[in-house]
Amino acid sequence: MKRFSVLVALALVTAAVSGCGQSKVAQCNALVDAANKGQDAVAKIDFEKEATVKAAIDGLEASNKAVSEVKLSDEKLIELQKAYVKAHTDAAAKFKEFGEIGKKGTALEKDKEPDPAKLAAFAKDLEKMNKDSDAMAKASEKVVDDLNLYCSGSK
Repeated sequence: MKRFSVLVALALVTAAVSGCGQSKVAQCNALVDAANKGQDAVAKIDFEKEATVKAAIDGLEASNKAVSEVKLSDEKLIELQKAYVKAHTDAAAKFKEFGEIGKKGTALEKDKEPDPAKLAAFAKDLEKMNKDSDAMAKASEKVVDDLNLYCSGSK
């Protein structure tokens, strides 16, 4: 989740240099500004702390709402808008799952003699969480990269 947020500066600088029509520049900036809403909470997530998981989910939902409400006429930006919302809706759902795994881990830590079957199940949950996290990050990064490339005029 290294690059979960979109860089506003990149869109502003590259749009000015790219020679895009003002309409595309304005739409890119509006979409990027909306995408940045709520990303701070995602950066601070700790799956063992329910409050940070909830804050991250709320942040993603706020970002998705803001992104969905941006009025766009550029077909490629509309496509990227939909892809962004899908990737981050999926991420919010996974964060809920990850939070539950975090709770299991906390409970196992408190157990002085944890059941080996519960430990094995938890290990499988962690393995799945890592795979899901990687896939989620790749989906998010692809949308962000595609948006930055398109708005910079590189694609």
